[in-house]
Amino acid sequence: MNPSKESRKIAEIFNPTDSSQPAYKLNQGYLNERLQLVRELQCRLAPATAGLPAGAPSSVPVSAPAPVSVPVPLSASVPASVLATNPNPTPTLTSTETNTETLSEAIADSVAFLQSVQAFEALALDPYWPKWQGPWWHALLLFELGLSKQIPRQFLQRYVELVDNHYLHFFPFHEHEVPAHLDPVSNIACHCFLGTYVQVLHSTDIALETKTDRPLPSPWIAEWFQRYQNPDGGLNCDESAYLKDPPISSITSTVAVVEAFLAKSTKDSGLDQAGRDFVDRAMDYILKRRLFRSLKNGAVINEGWLAPAFPRFYEYDVMRGLQLTTNYALKMTRKIKACDILEAFGLVDACLKPAGFIQGSSHCHGALTRVPSGRGQPLLTKQSAVCPPLLMLCDRPGSPSPWLLGHYAQILENLVEMSEAGLIIVPA
Repeated sequence: MNPSKESRKIAEIFNPTDSSQPAYKLNQGYLNERLQLVRELQCRLAPATAGLPAGAPSSVPVSAPAPVSVPVPLSASVPASVLATNPNPTPTLTSTETNTETLSEAIADSVAFLQSVQAFEALALDPYWPKWQGPWWHALLLFELGLSKQIPRQFLQRYVELVDNHYLHFFPFHEHEVPAHLDPVSNIACHCFLGTYVQVLHSTDIALETKTDRPLPSPWIAEWFQRYQNPDGGLNCDESAYLKDPPISSITSTVAVVEAFLAKSTKDSGLDQAGRDFVDRAMDYILKRRLFRSLKNGAVINEGWLAPAFPRFYEYDVMRGLQLTTNYALKMTRKIKACDILEAFGLVDACLKPAGFIQGSSHCHGALTRVPSGRGQPLLTKQSAVCPPLLMLCDRPGSPSPWLLGHYAQILENLVEMSEAGLIIVPA
């Protein structure tokens, strides 16, 4: 895919109707045509089973990968109500026990897993690892599918406790800063994880449903974000980047955190001034790079960003950047330079084919993971990550993704609204 060629194809959409006016009026006829195509594709892919996300396939066979078992001893950390329903003393983590499964069945299995002794025992070993069959990843996939309300409340309550108690409340730049009794990998959170965790909480109403004497997410997380924002406005999950002069930021590390602030803006009807300033600085960092280009030489930062994939988890692509930018413009009433999003829009629009967005790559298949080896023991490294049934059904390279259609529909609707509000501008 040639970014410059695609931007020329789409440039007419951003041509101003009156060159004397600073605001662009988009070619709404074209955008409406694309929206109509998206809606038709969503109907074509619509599930036969009620209650699933629009456009989701209802019945797709999936081959079961070889299961990975991690024996864990029964722990007092398992809530009594969970233990009463399933007193299995030696639960194991496995990918699946069936060869085929429908999407609705896989969703139900993930929800059931998050309420099981097996899940709570896995959390007792580590709240994050292993990918992709650990409880956190089941919950995160439900979030990405738009099914946050199905994440069990009891799981979320336990997970909030774990995040507060398991992880250091600061981001060490040197290993000697980590207390001797803590694991320098397991007990350190990263910005991507915390930003995503905050989004999951805001999407589930756990803070409203749970009686607590403290706000959720915990205040230390917001302080963390502010503390580790670099002078250029970005963040970086690589601690060594903060030791450089000047510190180096990462779009991937920054995006999830900005999304978390915008999720809070939606929930709380606005951010305080510090939050607004944080988001403006972070978005300035992203937009200066036109969502995917190096500020230093204009080169594409990562070729893998040019085509969208689902699920994203923490990964970045230009569709995610464009969705973030248009949400930011509307939620915070910010004007966006057309030149900062034109090329990214062209790339995303070119990926929409007659059959939809055909996923060309996967963030999950073939990945390696760390695996807990026992309480208080170091994590095993370079283990093959196992994809549970629900992930196998959603992450299917070579097949059209109904969820990417939903993301693109929101982008198109946002662009029309931005155009009508005069939020797409041409600098003087």
